Amino acid sequence: MQSFYRGHERAVLMLGDIFGQEECEIEDLVGEKLILPFLKELLDVQELLLNKPDRSKGSLVDQIKSAAKRQNINLPDGWKAEVARRIVTHWSTTESDDMPREVLDKAEKLFKEIRKRFDGTAP
Repeated sequence: MQSFYRGHERAVLMLGDIFGQEECEIEDLVGEKLILPFLKELLDVQELLLNKPDRSKGSLVDQIKSAAKRQNINLPDGWKAEVARRIVTHWSTTESDDMPREVLDKAEKLFKEIRKRFDGTAP
């Protein structure tokens, strides 16, 4: 993917570069502790457990796909968008003090990098 943007590196922000992960998606920033409960609710399942082999699959999305396949759980089309919608809806009614610190820290790091890309400064 990065070779596709060669020569335009400042125009593309790769999450993996910021967070030191080879494979990284937005879901990795939010984290499994927040995503799995909303996903289990969407799927109407009691458990969706990630084991060690699942965790070796790369991004959190790939880990979830691995766990679902192993546990014979069907992930419907659009599951990522629906889980994101549910999380954002939940956050819109949550006090900022209740937001997970690790998510806020990752968001801060991401926005600092975006800002550096736009104005060339570090806050």
